[in-house]
Amino acid sequence: AWFPLEVEIAAEEGIDGMSNHHIENGENGVMENGNSASYAVPPEATGAARREETSAAAEKGSVKAAKQRSNDILLEYMTSLDVDEAIRRVAEELADEPNLPAWHAHALFVKKAVSVALDHRDCDREAVSKLLWHLGDAKASKLEGGPVVQHASFKLGFASLVSAAHDLRIDHPLEGLHAISLFLARAVVDELLVPMDLVEYVEALEHGELDSPSARSAASCSLEVVRCAKRLLSARHAAERLYRCWGAAAGRTFAEIKLAVTSLIDEYVQSGDADEARRCLRELDVPFCHHELTKQMLRAVVEARGDDKAKSLVRLLRALVESNEVSSSQFARGLHRFVLALDDLALDVPWAKGELKEFLIRERAWFPLEVKDALRELESAAENAPAGGAEPSVLGSTLVECLQA
Repeated sequence: AWFPLEVEIAAEEGIDGMSNHHIENGENGVMENGNSASYAVPPEATGAARREETSAAAEKGSVKAAKQRSNDILLEYMTSLDVDEAIRRVAEELADEPNLPAWHAHALFVKKAVSVALDHRDCDREAVSKLLWHLGDAKASKLEGGPVVQHASFKLGFASLVSAAHDLRIDHPLEGLHAISLFLARAVVDELLVPMDLVEYVEALEHGELDSPSARSAASCSLEVVRCAKRLLSARHAAERLYRCWGAAAGRTFAEIKLAVTSLIDEYVQSGDADEARRCLRELDVPFCHHELTKQMLRAVVEARGDDKAKSLVRLLRALVESNEVSSSQFARGLHRFVLALDDLALDVPWAKGELKEFLIRERAWFPLEVKDALRELESAAENAPAGGAEPSVLGSTLVECLQA
């Protein structure tokens, strides 16, 4: 930073020396050529500049890699809605960049998470809000040593997001700024940020150097976002409103969702109207809890023991899986949860295990691939044959443990 211009140019061009018109090596390293001063370039100068450039390039590459990993984690999470897996990947994969501290990588993830959520539906935005809360809460993350993402990373990530509000508004002209304000206010309610962080954002934006119309316009957008978030937080019952800011399903407890799913299944059993059941499922808008729907439907099928009620429930479940209204990962997770609870169910429903086995064999044609693989593991174990040398899956191991007896 303190090198003369000639040295910087030489370092950038990879030249170890300059023409005699500019530089002549004297006893003290500096000579006068006419009226102009000439500087001797110490041998280590170009090396230091190159090392600095190399370090900057390495850091830039690490930032790019962290952004790509963040994007991959988010896309997988928004497909599977597996919070535990997303937390594991953030904790492990974003700490691997050699030239980027983990706190910086986590800040990049926070900004990327909200930016990606803006391109999706409200239920996906709620899923991202839940993921950020899990990452910032020590108990929710289920990992030792405190939360995965610290307050400093959330503060930096949201500050970067706020500063990019002008660009995000171009991509999302209808609701972009308001959606960012909702995420910002929700972060305060979830205790990922503190109210003073918003005050500091405003002070930084109001006292920043705005030397061009474009800079002033960008700062104006950012201020609008923060001030809107502050208004949302100052409203009556702000916490309750913000917990439900992404729609009717958002903010519901798991117990409430379970009750709604039970009601949906009961109404379908009474009416047999599959279209109405699917409409109610869309209205419920909880794709991250479709594993609960799967579990409850499987229980109802097993308890009905092959009668018309069971056949009707199987038709609906098959239709939901084949149309991807219930994703393959949610179906597999629901089956896994049901199998884990099978021993307790068998106390009240003695035929539960046998009925589930028959169901799995009879209906396997429409099962997702990961469930078919788990069934192959079960069959191999029953025949005392190796499962092709593949690593056993969690679902496959559970099926073997619970159903092989």
